[in-house]
Amino acid sequence: MAFNKTKTSPYSTILRNCRPIYRLGMFVLKIGFVIVSVGLVMGFLGKGWMILSIGVGCAVVGIIIGQAGEGSLANQMKNLDSSLSAKQVHDLAVRHLRATGDDVEDTEVFLGKFVGEMEWQERQKKKQGRGS
Repeated sequence: MAFNKTKTSPYSTILRNCRPIYRLGMFVLKIGFVIVSVGLVMGFLGKGWMILSIGVGCAVVGIIIGQAGEGSLANQMKNLDSSLSAKQVHDLAVRHLRATGDDVEDTEVFLGKFVGEMEWQERQKKKQGRGS
């Protein structure tokens, strides 16, 4: 019995799991903010500033983790449609990553809808060009 092994790059793994990665990053960032707040209070009470520096480090790690998921999705969207600006791609990616609820689609469905929407807009531009 042979198994069909497909190679997956770390980039495709991050892209497939960008929503949980983004949420993990935001969770770590929030924990970092709480630790920073506690560190400030402890520092002003004269108990030391070590907790503050741990909180800042935790917040930085949270930002980096969140940016990994967000950046991979934004890069994939920019590769699919290079006519969009970086701001537009970023806004669409963040809107998808922050969406909550049971009816929210996964990233592959989101990218499929994104490609379909871009193709539809391209067809509309061609129709308008012929109609003029």
